[in-house]
Amino acid sequence: MRFSLGIAFIALFFSASVKAETCLPVEGLQFEKIGIFELLIIRDGKNWGIMSVLGIPADGKMEFRFFTPTICDGSQNDKIQINGKLTSISDIKPFK
Repeated sequence: MRFSLGIAFIALFFSASVKAETCLPVEGLQFEKIGIFELLIIRDGKNWGIMSVLGIPADGKMEFRFFTPTICDGSQNDKIQINGKLTSISDIKPFK
């Protein structure tokens, strides 16, 4: 039993670490809240994808502060401020 739990944990660890991160330059990006944790990413006036964040962004006007020229999910570039509150990007999904 312990052996199978250990194998399951190792498989879970490697499957989580294999996920390719998605990165996006922040210049020219706009965001619109479309769900509790989801923001629509708009680039050059077109809907580009969806970004999920940890924490609930406020309704209404949002002010963003980026710490790097590129945002990514699941890396050191996943920290942003929304209305002065530090949050992390949990996922960036581009539309296909």
